Amino acid sequence: NTKLELSKLRPGLYFVEVRKEGYERERFEVFLRRGETKKVYVTLELITGYIEFLNYPQGASVYVDNSLYINKKVVEVPIGKRVVKVTKFGYEPLETTVTVYPYETTGVSIELIPAVFYISNFKISKDKINPKVNGLSNCEISFYANANGKAVIKIEDENGNVVKQFNFERFTTWNNSVDWDGRDSNGNLVSDGRYNVILESAAGSFEGFIQVAYFGIVPNTDFCVKIYTKTFFTACLMYSVLAGKSC
Repeated sequence: NTKLELSKLRPGLYFVEVRKEGYERERFEVFLRRGETKKVYVTLELITGYIEFLNYPQGASVYVDNSLYINKKVVEVPIGKRVVKVTKFGYEPLETTVTVYPYETTGVSIELIPAVFYISNFKISKDKINPKVNGLSNCEISFYANANGKAVIKIEDENGNVVKQFNFERFTTWNNSVDWDGRDSNGNLVSDGRYNVILESAAGSFEGFIQVAYFGIVPNTDFCVKIYTKTFFTACLMYSVLAGKSC
């Protein structure tokens, strides 16, 4: 909101015009009597045009200046240069700039190109887990896939034996993940040790590791014991005690 105050005006009739780029002009009359204070509120209407999406692909997400439009072939937007971005899983993103004119419709042809399958952003949320402690009992293995494809995640012990396997038969979205809770394919807790995490696909492979330990891995909270002794003075000693460790 913009506030404008005018003072020391003579009584009489005034013609007022309010302008702002991209908005309709507003014109009106104001009659002032002697000694009168008058408040006038003005609301300007945005000047808009239209974008029509030609060859709209089913299941696509269309953004105009970062505003999302789903299943809309014609949208009303402010005039001027607008950035249009179209995304759909399995296709390369499309981005183009169009100029929208007052009350006119501008057509944008959407022709998406199938994407070449790849995987990226392979991450393991924790490098250490303790399957017997809540909050530390599992970790997330995540990655990005841009198109339809297959992949497998194998968790191997130090001897190369596969203790757990996750199969991805067909990707349908970009962000994918699984949780591993420190158990093998039969539901049994695995032994202490280092486990390799291997993602294999036609687009390449990724590796990482997870350390499983049932002692020494605790939540980020220390348990404190206060010991008070009293001789000639009072002292307070504080010790940190970690779960799974002897003092």
